[in-house]
Amino acid sequence: MNRVPPNDTAAEQAVLGAMLANENACDVALDILRPDEFYAGKHGEVFGAMLELRIAGDPVDTVTVGGKLPAQKDLLAYLSDSCITATNVKHYAEMVKDLALRRMVIRAGQEMVEAGYERGAVEALEASESAVYALGGSRGADEPIQLREMLLDATDRIDDMRSGKRSLGITTHLSGLNEIITAITPGSFNILAARPSTGKSALACDFLRHLSPQMRCVLFSVEMSREEIVDRLLAAQAIVGLTRIRSGQVSDGDVKLIGSAVTDMATWRLSIDDTASTMWDVQRRVRKLSQRGEVGLVVVDYIQLLTMGRGKPESRQQEVASISRQLKLMAREFKVPVLALSQLNRPDQKYEREKGKPMKPTLASLRESGALEQDADLVMFLWRPKEEDPTNVELLVAKNRSGPVGKVPLLFVPHLVKFIGKSEETA
Repeated sequence: MNRVPPNDTAAEQAVLGAMLANENACDVALDILRPDEFYAGKHGEVFGAMLELRIAGDPVDTVTVGGKLPAQKDLLAYLSDSCITATNVKHYAEMVKDLALRRMVIRAGQEMVEAGYERGAVEALEASESAVYALGGSRGADEPIQLREMLLDATDRIDDMRSGKRSLGITTHLSGLNEIITAITPGSFNILAARPSTGKSALACDFLRHLSPQMRCVLFSVEMSREEIVDRLLAAQAIVGLTRIRSGQVSDGDVKLIGSAVTDMATWRLSIDDTASTMWDVQRRVRKLSQRGEVGLVVVDYIQLLTMGRGKPESRQQEVASISRQLKLMAREFKVPVLALSQLNRPDQKYEREKGKPMKPTLASLRESGALEQDADLVMFLWRPKEEDPTNVELLVAKNRSGPVGKVPLLFVPHLVKFIGKSEETA
């Protein structure tokens, strides 16, 4: 049985009539509604023209709107003659928005039914969860968003950043890195790659150690257990050797340092998950965390240990490419920066023997898939210029979609399993 989607064109006309009659009513409605939320296409068209005029600073009335939409002059004349007042514009605008949301729910339900018929169980469940989550934050548009609709948001964002009310993204504890990338932005897909035992997990823990007191962070560790990660974080925070912590051979002074560190760390907003082994696990758990509140940073350690969790891939390269794509889409869907750790391909041993030094990694060194290079917004490498000196390390910014590339000299402190900038204090 075909049913007409919920709508109230009279409420839509009341909103438009009030906007034509009163400037304040116009601003109230523009704060609540978007053109795509009107059921009648011609009503959405009129609202879009009003939005465009308001952004340009021009008056909104039958003459100016009619100049943009000559085909809608009869509708504008009807609205201006309807004697609609601005008193209840908020009520009518919220009514229109409520009906638009109900139509979104109906569309999501239809998509879920289709997924149940046409997809496998895991894919259908994932599609259903995505559809339901989208109801909370999606713009609900079936078409690309017009630039004019985003300009007010852009100017508000710039004003907020100038006044300090908003930041571009996450700034790290490494000033040298911040000078190159400025910030790790929400919705970005970032890769930190290195050869085994170079310290990529340690640097990721450093980022979490400095960021989780300020924001909610989550670490998906496919390589190390929760206990190992906590020991590493505790060693770096307390400035007590990791070996001493793990063996229990600590002095009275160490105990005091550990106690103070534990007090501080208890306030961190850090979650550690060492049970997720598939991309499906990661997506599902990030979705649940996002539903409970904003997530500041997601770290995945590391890509090559994940699987997609459904079916048998044609090749490992194809599976890694799929994981890379899903990590990028996850970052955008939940508007959270994702930092994914990655292994590098084995270096050219002949080159290293002939040149007598380690081969510097390039974007082509990313292991098992060129998709990592293509999908990532930011790619960083940890590199030891001299293998015999594990303390001197360079953090190479090899790709930066929003700015320059460069390198940051770092000092690795092995017994604390932490990195510091060359110009910073060890503490």
